[in-house]
Parts: sequence; C-alpha cells; structure tokens
Amino acid sequence: MSKRLKWSGFWRVVGIVAALVFCLLPIVWTLVAALGLQPDGLRLQGKFTLDNLTGITTFEPAFVSEFAYTLAVSLAATALTIGAAFPAAFWLARTSSPGVAALMPTLLVLAVSPLIAYGLPLSNVEHAAGLYGSFAGLVLASAAVQLPLAVWLLRGYLLRIPRSLDEAAVLDGASGLTVLLRVVLPVALGGVIATGVLVFVLDWNLYLLPTLLISHPPEVLPVAMRDFFAFERDLEWPSAAAALIIAVAPAFLVVFIAQNALENLVFDPEG
Repeated sequence: MSKRLKWSGFWRVVGIVAALVFCLLPIVWTLVAALGLQPDGLRLQGKFTLDNLTGITTFEPAFVSEFAYTLAVSLAATALTIGAAFPAAFWLARTSSPGVAALMPTLLVLAVSPLIAYGLPLSNVEHAAGLYGSFAGLVLASAAVQLPLAVWLLRGYLLRIPRSLDEAAVLDGASGLTVLLRVVLPVALGGVIATGVLVFVLDWNLYLLPTLLISHPPEVLPVAMRDFFAFERDLEWPSAAAALIIAVAPAFLVVFIAQNALENLVFDPEG
C-alpha cells in the first residue's frame, strides 16, 4: 500500500512539473527573446541586452501612454466593480428572499458568457449616451462586464462569515452602512482583495470589449499589441517580445503580491 502511495505521489509531482513547464515555457521563451537571445536547439544565440526592454518606445512610440491608459482603466474599473459588488453581495448573502437561489446561477452564466454578447449592446448604449470611445465609457463597460463574477465570488465568501457578527453590531445600534464598512469589511478584506485582483487581471487583459468601444488613441495594451504583429510591417520579434513581457508584468506582479489573499479566498476565508 505504501509503495502504491509513493508511486501516486511521484506521478502527481510529474504531472505538476509537466503542467508548469507547459504553462511557463511560452513566457520563458518570450523573456529570452526580449533579452536578445534566440533559442537554437539546446543553445541560445545572440547577445544578452536590455535594449529591447528599455527602447520599446523606439519601436512603438505610444507604448508608455498606452500602458498608462490601460492601468488607469483597469484600476478605475476594478474599484467601480468592487464598490458595487460588495454591498450587493452582502445583501444577497444575508437576505432570505427565495429569488436569490435562482439569481446566483444566472450571475454565473453572465460571468462566463462570451464578451461579444455584452460588447455590441454596450456599444449601442454608449453611442446613444455620448460615451463611445471615452475613458468613462470604457471604465463603465469594463466594470459592468466583471460585476456578475465579482458579486458571485463575494457572496460565496460572505456566506462563510457568521451572521451573528453583524447582528450583534445592529443590536448595539450600528447603522447598515456602519455594519457593512466597519464590521463586515475588515473581516472580509481578504476576499475583497482577492476578488479585486481577479477583476483587475481580467480588466487588464480585455481585448474584444475595448476593440468595440475604442475608435481612436489612446488604446489599451491588448488592442495596441495588434500593431506588433500586423501583416503590413515586418515582425521584429525581440521588440515584440519585450512589449509582451512589459504588458503581462503588471498582472503577474499584482497576483504575486496578493497571493496570500487569493489563498485565503479559496482555502481559509475565516482566517
């Protein structure tokens, strides 16, 4: 029996290593190219240099403004999403309305629906409202797209927080807003941060929605990256690789910093 368990553990480790290699190999390959090295079989050719990373604006002059614009949109949309989702999720977690049981699967369906289902209606709405192509329009649309997922995640987290906590605060005379912000929020902070990280990463990587809602510069990075692979100009892979590394770095950094909060959301929401 112990021998069987040993082999089971061995193949589990092999599977994990294989999955990591499969997932990380494209990133490592791109990073190597961004540093001026080109894989040639088992060897690397070229000369190590940071010029591709530091000189990205030579290849794409608007890269800095596009990076800043993407960061501003993602942060604003994430803040708006969490600001709307947290009170809604709290109400859904505490209400005894029979309609909630039917609403939650609907939110999950909305969260996983193709973005094209949102993009075309939102484009028409923003044209009518005069928000098409604007910063505010893109932020509002991005927040609306991620809201169902944020509500669904936060409600699941808040259900694990004892009702007695906020009920005791109400008995002590606390208002609903005080209970939400000063009693529940500190306890639920790990889940809120984790949900915010997920929403930020999703907003940062949005491509189809900005494509439908942006008609002029500045563009968000996922849309701007099309220019690096446009057929009408030669592909300079080292420069394109440098742009890709810089473009994905914020998402990696945010997830790395918030790793503990993400683990708390999945494993120990009451810790």
